[in-house]
Amino acid sequence: GLAYRSSLPTIWNNGNPLSNKPEYKELMATEEIFIDKDYFDLMQIRFIAGENIYKDENFGKNFCIINQMAAEKLGLEAPYIGNVIYDKPNKPLIVKGVTQNINTKSLTQTIDPCIYRVSEHKANDGIILIKISGNYSEAINAIHNFCLDINPNIPFEYHFLDEIYGKLYVTETTARTIMLLFALLAISIISLGLLAMVLFITESRIKEIGVRKVNGATISEVMIMLNQDFIMWIAIAFIIAAPIAYYSMNKWLENFAYKTELSWWIFALAGTLALGITLLTVSWQSWRAARRNPVEALRYE
Repeated sequence: GLAYRSSLPTIWNNGNPLSNKPEYKELMATEEIFIDKDYFDLMQIRFIAGENIYKDENFGKNFCIINQMAAEKLGLEAPYIGNVIYDKPNKPLIVKGVTQNINTKSLTQTIDPCIYRVSEHKANDGIILIKISGNYSEAINAIHNFCLDINPNIPFEYHFLDEIYGKLYVTETTARTIMLLFALLAISIISLGLLAMVLFITESRIKEIGVRKVNGATISEVMIMLNQDFIMWIAIAFIIAAPIAYYSMNKWLENFAYKTELSWWIFALAGTLALGITLLTVSWQSWRAARRNPVEALRYE
């Protein structure tokens, strides 16, 4: 399927203030989007009231379609259909369709009030949205040849919509990659540091371990004794780090108009992973120390 739109969905290309007063006062900034009759179907935009009147070529020029945000901001009463708005003084527009709110811009922006109009200048501006499936290269070549046949002097240019949206979040994607690399580096350094510490501690307490085993201590009891200090350090680090992480993430999420909520389980999972990495790092050496023959440790005592 294909449809026309006056600009890329990510671009706020044109505006037309609307009012609910005949005198055209108390204006509301509104994004004006020029489309054709197939746009709503192609983009799968659902109507919450009314219908797509633009499918009828003889639709009234004083009829319009707006989104739910525009209806609410203008103070229209549900079910909205039949309400009158104004885009010029004493020039009424009768609402015949209200679409769901969709966010075509970055999630850092709130959804704007929109009015959809049928373009009368599709040949001079705007873009054609094409939904293709199957062999992309063959489809693009066919579209390319068609465009060159009808407009040989105009360069052929195309974009994939998912790539366009991906470019909106280049900063976030780069930051995620950098943070992931630093996190892996930090985990590696910390694991090496923990391994060095447990090696030092087990060697310095080797005689104590030998005495405990001679007195009947089991391997699991010795491992718990050696690991409990590390568990305590991880708990203290978590108590310090969790509020800092929560504050930092909240500040970062404030950049977005639409965002996820920070749930407690995210921090619980982070603490559990930190504890798991610590135990994996130190338990192997603790197990080796606990399994050592106590006679070797006490041989020279």
